[in-house]
Amino acid sequence: MKKILKFKKEKSGNISILILIMGMAVILLTTAMVGYIFRDIGFTELDKDKLRALNFAEAGLSNMYSNIDQYNKGFIQHLPDDNPEETLGYTRNVYSEGNPDPEGSFIIEYETYFVGGSFLIDGYEITSKGIDARSGAKRTVKVNTVYMDIYDFIYSGEAMGSGQIAGQTTISGPLFVAGNFGLLTGDSSFIGGPLFVMGDIEITGSCSIGELSNPIVLFLGGKMNGSIFDPNNPPSGVYVSEYYDSVIEIIMPKIDDNYINSVVASGALPITGDLLIRDDGITVNNQPPPSQVADYLRFNSSGIVVYGNITIGGHKETIKYSGKANLISTENIIIDSQVIPNDFNNFPESDLMALISKNNIDLFLTEEFGGTYNNPGAAAMLVAGNKTETSTNTFIRGSSISDALVLGQNTQIYYEEGIGKALATGIPGFSGKIFVLDWQEIIAD
Repeated sequence: MKKILKFKKEKSGNISILILIMGMAVILLTTAMVGYIFRDIGFTELDKDKLRALNFAEAGLSNMYSNIDQYNKGFIQHLPDDNPEETLGYTRNVYSEGNPDPEGSFIIEYETYFVGGSFLIDGYEITSKGIDARSGAKRTVKVNTVYMDIYDFIYSGEAMGSGQIAGQTTISGPLFVAGNFGLLTGDSSFIGGPLFVMGDIEITGSCSIGELSNPIVLFLGGKMNGSIFDPNNPPSGVYVSEYYDSVIEIIMPKIDDNYINSVVASGALPITGDLLIRDDGITVNNQPPPSQVADYLRFNSSGIVVYGNITIGGHKETIKYSGKANLISTENIIIDSQVIPNDFNNFPESDLMALISKNNIDLFLTEEFGGTYNNPGAAAMLVAGNKTETSTNTFIRGSSISDALVLGQNTQIYYEEGIGKALATGIPGFSGKIFVLDWQEIIAD
C-alpha cells in the first residue's frame, strides 16, 4: 500500500511569521531613514552656515568696491587700513536691522597694482574672508579688479578704418574704443596701452599694436581680423603681454542742455555769440568781450559757456594759457593755431584747459607751430559730443574724448598721465566703474 505524505498548511501561523518579517523590515528601514534624515539635516545646516559665510565675504567685496569708488572720486583721502599687520586691510562686523549683535563679519586684505603699459590704470587685488558669527563657518574669496573712468583714457565711440584713421598716425596711452578699431593704412601704430575695444579689431599691412620691447595689455570684446584672438599666435605686428576676452561698457557722458544749464547754474560765465581768442585779444561777435572773460579764462574753474562757436588762434600764432578753465561751446570748437600752457612744468596739475563742445572739435594745425612732445600743437583735454577731427601733422598732448575720432595723416596723440584727475570741476559727469578681472574662492584654513 502506497502512502502519500501530505503537509497540512496552517494558515494562521504562516501569516504571523510574514507579518513579523515585514514589521522588522519596516523598523529597519525607518531607522535607516531617520539616520539619513538627521545626517541630511546636519549637512543642510552646514551648507546654510557656509552660504552665510560666503554672503559675508561678498559683503566685504561690496564694501571695498564702495571705498574704491569714493577714493577715486575724491570723497575720501585714503582707503581704509585698520590692519595691524603689514598687509593693508580692515575688519567690519555685519548687523541685521534691530539686532545689536553682529550676524557675522568680514576681513579685507588688499594690494594695489597697475594694469598695463606706459600709462597705468589702478588695479586692486582684494581678499575677503566672511565669518558666520553663530557657527564660525568661514569662506574666503579673492578678486582682481580695475577702476575705470572715461577721463583716464583716450576715448572714441568708433575708430575704424582708413576713413577715420589715416596713415602714419600714432596713438600713445590708454585707449578705449566703444565700437570697432582698425589700423589699416601706412605704418600707423598704437603704443603704451592698455587697449580696450568693445567690438572688433582689424589690422593690416605694416601697422602695429604694441611693441616687441613694450607689449600692451589687451581687452577685446570681439574678434581680431575676423578670428578669435590667440595671444600665443597673434597677427603680425601685434604684441600683447596680457589678454582678456571681455570689456566693461563705458558710454560717453552726455553734453546736452541739462549739462549746459547745470554748469551755468554752478557759476560758469554765459556768453551769447561766437567767441574768438587771438594772441592780440578776445572778441565776441567781433566786439570786445565782457570784462570778466579774461579772469574766467585764467582763474575760474567753472569756466565759460559760449552759446555759439569757439575759435582759438589764427595762422602762425601761439595761444598760451595759465590756470585751469573749461571752455564750453553749444556749437563747435575750431583750433586754428597752437594752444599750450605757459609752463609745461605745471601741466596738467596746475595749468589745464578743457575744451568741451556739444558737437565737434576741429584742429586745423597742418602748417602751425608745434609738432613734438615738448612743443605740441595742442595741449589740453578735448571733449566732443560728436567727433574730434585733426588735419595732417597734428600733434596733441593731453587727451581726447569723443563719439568718433577722425585722424588726419601723421597725427600723433599722446595721453598725458594724470590728466583725468587734474580736471577742474564742471566737466561732463561720468560715474567710474569697477571691472572684475577674475574671481576665485580660496579653500578655508
